[in-house]
Amino acid sequence: RFLGRKAELTTILRGIGDDLTSRQDWIDDRAEGIKLLGLKIEIPGVSNSDSAPVDGMSKVRHPLLLESVLRFQANARSEMLPTDGPVKIRDDDEAGVTTQSNEDAEALEKDFNHYLTAVDKKYYPDFDRMLLKLGFGGTAFRKVYFCPLRKRPVSETVDADDLIVSNDAIDLASATRYTHRTYMRPSLVKRMQILKIYRDIDLGTPKQPTLDSAKQAEADQQGIQRDTLKAEDRDREIYECYCELDIPGFEHRYKGKETGLEIPYRVTIDVSSREVLSVVRNYAPPTGEEGDELPEARCDFVKYTFVPGLGFYDIGLLHILGNTTNAVTAAWREALDA
Repeated sequence: RFLGRKAELTTILRGIGDDLTSRQDWIDDRAEGIKLLGLKIEIPGVSNSDSAPVDGMSKVRHPLLLESVLRFQANARSEMLPTDGPVKIRDDDEAGVTTQSNEDAEALEKDFNHYLTAVDKKYYPDFDRMLLKLGFGGTAFRKVYFCPLRKRPVSETVDADDLIVSNDAIDLASATRYTHRTYMRPSLVKRMQILKIYRDIDLGTPKQPTLDSAKQAEADQQGIQRDTLKAEDRDREIYECYCELDIPGFEHRYKGKETGLEIPYRVTIDVSSREVLSVVRNYAPPTGEEGDELPEARCDFVKYTFVPGLGFYDIGLLHILGNTTNAVTAAWREALDA
């Protein structure tokens, strides 16, 4: 019923566009901060760069911001990613007192650490990369869910740039909607369609995704070109929007009557074709117990904060040291050119 109502889809996409607009200044600051890291080799008079206004001027950048980010990452890695595994389980009795030994707790801790270090081999490098972005930008996310392709639970880093939330929100629970933006290979989308996770429809040729300034700055610093000449090799831009809807035929009922209450759903959209790939209930089914009549949204995302900020996105070393790095960089260049 929802798939036939294009007005609902247009409303969701317009809301996502409003969320993107509300955080545009944050995106621009992030893009400038990525340049301040100085990860790209720039030779005066040779490199095509906008970091020096006059040809031949020194393009050196002071490593203050980069050193601070790497120092935080190193310290956090030693605490969060020990060699024997990150999980520590403590068993408390009813009075809150820690018991000396518990075989079940020790077995769970051992098995959990084995899973994160030996089975899920991407966990450690992925978490390490998240720590770098957390110290830099101040906000990072991890998505914990059951992957239908890998047939096991996973915990993956989601870049703050790819979790689209209005900066007016306080947290994910109070946000009107939030959207996870992903880029999937066409073959992965087809696998999801075969498994009936997504609708089995023709999506056409994917369009070239429009990168925001932060994504473009990341690509420039790495020296990679995101444009793909062969259209079939382009990644598909997917929006996974967590929102509330009142879908005809699936209305919320209380004591046998329709209430008109919008309830949580997860709507997956292919941006290129503007086709809805799936609409999934995002709340636990009612159990019949008292207080279970109003659906509560489930959240698959865990937010990590460096320093709490004024809005939804928090404060990182970029915001703390960005202006200082600019000033010291300018002084270095003046001294070198003199």
